[in-house]
Amino acid sequence: MNTIETSPDFSTPAPTFNDVWRALMQTQQIVRENAAAAEKRAAAFEAAAEKSRIEAEKRAIEAEKSRVDFDKRMKELSRQLGGQANRLGEFVQEMVRPAVVR
Repeated sequence: MNTIETSPDFSTPAPTFNDVWRALMQTQQIVRENAAAAEKRAAAFEAAAEKSRIEAEKRAIEAEKSRVDFDKRMKELSRQLGGQANRLGEFVQEMVRPAVVR
């Protein structure tokens, strides 16, 4: 069994405690910044969702008002048409009565 051993390369120095600490603090700062940005995006999303909900409620209220107004107008129109039908019936009766009397 032939193994060729090469000596490890120690040309790069090992990180010091301060190097590791500085990297850890930078990572912690990045995590804080990302969390703050995520909270800001969530707040903006919630505000947009609330605005959308309020607009939808306004549209629903307007649609209900429009429906109620339409129902009132249809009821009035039905009443008016009913009155016209009665007048037409009276007219036909007056026209038919003389023919029946003859």
